[in-house]
Amino acid sequence: MTSEEHLQAEVQQADAEAAHEPVRTRTVFRWGGAAALGVLTVFLAYRAVLLVTDILVQVLIAAFIAVSLDPAVRWLIQHRVKPS
Repeated sequence: MTSEEHLQAEVQQADAEAAHEPVRTRTVFRWGGAAALGVLTVFLAYRAVLLVTDILVQVLIAAFIAVSLDPAVRWLIQHRVKPS
C-alpha cells in the first residue's frame, strides 16, 4: 500500500467516524452566533456606505464648484477687483 492510498484510507475512516458522531447543541449554537454576527456586520457596512454616500456627493459637488469658479477668481485677483 502506497502512502497516498494509506492517506486516503485514513481520510475515509475519519469521515466514517465523523458521520456517526451526533452534532452537539453547542456547535449548532456557535455556528448560529457566527452567522448572526456575519449578517450584522454586512448590514452595518451597508448602512455606513449609505450614510457616507450623501456626504461624498456633497463633497464632490463642492469640489466641482470650487474648480469651476477658480478661473473667475484668478481673473478678479489679477485685475485687482476689491471684494465688496
